[in-house]
Amino acid sequence: MLAHLGDVYGQLEEYEKAKELFEQSIAVYKEHFPEGHIKTGWALSALGEIYRSLKDYKKARITLEESLLIYKKHLSENHIVTAGILVYLGAVYKDLGEHKKAKSLLEQSLTIYKKHFPKDHNEIAWALAHLGDTHRAMGEHDKAKALLEKSLVMYKKFFSKDHVEFLWALNCLERINQELEK
Repeated sequence: MLAHLGDVYGQLEEYEKAKELFEQSIAVYKEHFPEGHIKTGWALSALGEIYRSLKDYKKARITLEESLLIYKKHLSENHIVTAGILVYLGAVYKDLGEHKKAKSLLEQSLTIYKKHFPKDHNEIAWALAHLGDTHRAMGEHDKAKALLEKSLVMYKKFFSKDHVEFLWALNCLERINQELEK
């Protein structure tokens, strides 16, 4: 229950309260479930995203890596949930300035998603958008622009133009265009 409440606070962007609730829930899960339980993995992944929102990228990395190990153990390296953790972790590595590691993780997530979803699925668009933003951070503007444009075309099939994921990818594309104009 604490973790679900933490999720609600995270969605409300009350990250400190969400962090507190996820940390409490993880302590409870670790006390009452076997080591590496899947519920602990879920709470760790959510906490990792909260740490990222709070710009505590090192804690986000550590927490997401722990979550990834649990998911790989329980679900496999090629499960769609594992792919989602890889996207989150790739985004954190980009934030830390470790662009090659970010690119590798995001490419792994794309490989997994492409095995499970149609080629224009919104999860693939999500991974492409993060990969595009990583290429932008690496200064590879043409590659970044192509990936972000592709993700936006895919997003349009699933989301309205005011959806947060669509707007985030559009913002990344606009940053590239601004960088190219300099």
